Amino acid sequence: MSRATIAIDSRYITAPLSGIGRYALNLLSGLAGLTPPHPIHVLVAPAALLPHHVRAAPHLNFITVPGSPYRLRDQWTLPDVLRRHQIGLLHSLDVFAPLRAWQVRKVITIYDLIPLVCRRQMPGSRKAQFSFLWRQWLQLQCRAAAGILTISQASARDIQRELGVAAHRITVVAGGIAPPAAPAGAAEIRSALGLETGVPYALYVGRRDPYKNIVRLIEAFAVARQRLSTPLHLVIAGAADRRFLEPEAAVARLGLAGRIRFLGHVSDDQLAALHAGAAVFAFPSLYEGQGLPPLEAMAAGVPVIASNRAAIPEVVGTAAVLVDPLNVTEMAEALVRILTDPVLATDLIRRGRLQAAPFTPQRQAAATLACYQQMVSA
Repeated sequence: MSRATIAIDSRYITAPLSGIGRYALNLLSGLAGLTPPHPIHVLVAPAALLPHHVRAAPHLNFITVPGSPYRLRDQWTLPDVLRRHQIGLLHSLDVFAPLRAWQVRKVITIYDLIPLVCRRQMPGSRKAQFSFLWRQWLQLQCRAAAGILTISQASARDIQRELGVAAHRITVVAGGIAPPAAPAGAAEIRSALGLETGVPYALYVGRRDPYKNIVRLIEAFAVARQRLSTPLHLVIAGAADRRFLEPEAAVARLGLAGRIRFLGHVSDDQLAALHAGAAVFAFPSLYEGQGLPPLEAMAAGVPVIASNRAAIPEVVGTAAVLVDPLNVTEMAEALVRILTDPVLATDLIRRGRLQAAPFTPQRQAAATLACYQQMVSA
């Protein structure tokens, strides 16, 4: 077994693509354009969603591994795979590295500590309901890891505070973005999604969990509509979750049916079309490990309103209008300002493109590869 033989567990790249799946895909996409000193083994699920340029990379060796890293059984079966391929260093792109693979050095990525920090806002989450056990599992993973990656300085501070991990053991590698260009038929795509031509809309993209703060966004939208002299709609894109129906209830309570569209999961082309038509992007989350949606909106040329909590200010910098996510009035005023001040909107678009530019898959991959080399040579 060679310490220089590196493997990445990327079995998270399956449909529908989750946030971790997107991070993993961008990492592999970035690695495909680099030339590491040694080939890298990539563990993939049988139904992995990999573009051709990633599959064709000569230094990436793909190994199909049945099963899921989320299943307890994987703790017993994955070490056999690692032993068979003489893996010396494994990067688990979540906190499910096999603890019994004692002879393998492990790097884990912890994106955030939402089930611990936001457990009161997540009544439907099992991780939050059993936060004591989840904390213990995370601490076990940290103790067994040779290195810990996370995606922001804010998450690094949370890991130190909540899990007792020393700062020198944590490396920050921000996730990259690779937003597709708006498709040629963007207007037709928006029409197929049920959006009215000529009516400006604010856009939110993400999950429906309570910590995402969508209800307050809906309330702020209701206030903003009353202050605007022109029509405005709100588009909420992201998979529905039957555990969290508060946004739909807020729409009914405020009488906003027909003014707010819940689109559910959208494809990359649909998301690009939504970005191309949006007047403003709103991201009012109470907590994020990094927060890629506002960066994707910035890269697409959409002015952004964002929460001033957790890692979000670190990510968006001065290129967004930051608001207190608990203050509905402040959020509404920010919407009105951007929609009625074209000079401000244009400036935010310019600054947003500059802010998003460094967050590339290539930069993410290079920083991750440097971490591997440090672990191998340590």
